Amino acid sequence: MSVITWTITGGAYTDATFASLRLSGLRRELVSQAADRVTFVQDGAAFDSAPLFAFGSTVTIKRVVDGTPTKWFVGRVTRTPRIGMPRGESVGYELSSPWWYLENLVFRQNWKVPVDPTNPATALSNQLSAMLILNLKEDGTTLTSLQQITEVMNYAIACGAPIALGSGFPALNLTWEEIKALSCAEVIRRQMRWAPDACLWWDFTASTPTLNCARRSSASTVSYAVDGTQPAVSEVKLTALPELQVPAVAIDYWATNQQDQTSWNSMYQDLYPGGASLAQFNVPIMAVQLGGAVSTLQRQQLKTRAIDATNAAWWKKHLVWLNDSTISSITITSGAVVKDADGSSIGAFTNEIIEGALPIWKVSTGAKLRATALISYSIDNGAGAKAVVVKKAVHAIIQGTSLSSPSETSPATFSQIVTLVAAESAPSGLAQSLYTGLSVLQYEGSLRLTEQECSSAVTPGMLLNLTGGLSDWTTMNAQIQRVEEDVDQGTTILTVGPAQHLGPQDLVELLRPNRTRTPTVLSSTRTTGVARSNATSDGAPANANDHASGAAGPYSKLIFADGTGRTITIDASALGSGEAMTIQTLSVCVSGVTKSMKVIGTTPS
Repeated sequence: MSVITWTITGGAYTDATFASLRLSGLRRELVSQAADRVTFVQDGAAFDSAPLFAFGSTVTIKRVVDGTPTKWFVGRVTRTPRIGMPRGESVGYELSSPWWYLENLVFRQNWKVPVDPTNPATALSNQLSAMLILNLKEDGTTLTSLQQITEVMNYAIACGAPIALGSGFPALNLTWEEIKALSCAEVIRRQMRWAPDACLWWDFTASTPTLNCARRSSASTVSYAVDGTQPAVSEVKLTALPELQVPAVAIDYWATNQQDQTSWNSMYQDLYPGGASLAQFNVPIMAVQLGGAVSTLQRQQLKTRAIDATNAAWWKKHLVWLNDSTISSITITSGAVVKDADGSSIGAFTNEIIEGALPIWKVSTGAKLRATALISYSIDNGAGAKAVVVKKAVHAIIQGTSLSSPSETSPATFSQIVTLVAAESAPSGLAQSLYTGLSVLQYEGSLRLTEQECSSAVTPGMLLNLTGGLSDWTTMNAQIQRVEEDVDQGTTILTVGPAQHLGPQDLVELLRPNRTRTPTVLSSTRTTGVARSNATSDGAPANANDHASGAAGPYSKLIFADGTGRTITIDASALGSGEAMTIQTLSVCVSGVTKSMKVIGTTPS
């Protein structure tokens, strides 16, 4: 038979035996998702004596089998109850597992905040806050349950918790959840509620106490005989819970989206198994409100037309007087368009804005242009009088753009997002995770073992099977949620059942954890430091304009008429090459008298 002794390390003692310190009444209680407890008493110690192990100190207890020590428990002293009675005095000790650190530390996340609170344009810095958005990473991406638990554990470790994260945790895709002031332990529990077949347990044999997770599909099993062939089994209490088995799980994800003044709802259903009927009893149907997309758009309408400085019809749109009914026979020469700023080529700015304005976010698609041309035309007053204008210089300043509208009468609408809160994505696979934990037959009860020495071979998260009873018990895989050991008495009580957060196990309890969930509206605030209402909307930088002018041009022909058919014509085309008509002085003889007269004519040759 093996020789088993117990040693303790803490305070001034290193691997001191329980017997040498007169310690007795050693008990250990291991519980999933809660603080494990170890208690013992120093018999005969004066109730007002100094404690062997101070409050808050770390104590390590080892189980030594035939001289080989194994760490059995590592915890923090959380209570020192004292007893003083006529028949004796003692000082008791209660140790809590490292879960104590998670329960007593408020989790905080980084938020982006302006360095200068009075200036929203200042640089951003990280600031820890107890305002939480679970499953949302600092950069705006989504965290799985494993990643969120890892973040929590790393935070606790950074704060001094002597713990490590082990294996077995599910990486579930969960929804974002906005919540305030949770302990690290509460955050972990909220992640694990979506995996009802998972148990947590501490590995005290590791160099640092390590938190592990075991789901039913990967948990170790233990089996005991209940037919009397295994004397250690002294008591069995077991109840099947078929009322907890579910034929399907459905999650309805709802989101309210908003764009400017328009809002609408969207819904997505996660159902497992796919195609299962929801019109049956004992089916949990959860309604989860997601954070919808919220956006504000800035819109700008624009009408354009092609620029053609060689076309008379185009110039008529800029020179109103060209549309006069007395003007005809319009011809354009030397029509050209350049950038007004430097006279360079217009490049892609081949259209002009005729209505609306250039959007501020497309300012690079526009430029001020200058159109020039020489225009020739005839003017007829309808009474026979006529003038011909040749190569009159004109110009127009226009707002050019590379944008275009469907036509001159149909505007194009350009828009940009000035504020955007991205929609929260509906997670996938969550219904399957719940179904996996709830579709199997669960058992509730306990098994008492009475041994000469507690074997300490069982931890929460392991699965219990029984032989020698009902055939179903041999493969029932009942989850062990609690292990209670009384070392002095040699008794171990294994408590099996569903996860603690499911309570008495009915459909209402299963649906309850989701009712208080709050969808987040602060996701963008955490990552950018800007509140969702802080939208800016700048005006357009360049409006449609039509600035045109015309300089005086030479007349080549004038016709004077009185409306009766009598006309006087002055036509430069009747002159020969190089000839010019000017006012000339001629000598004439009038009744034998020489006189002079002025006429318009060419120089006599």
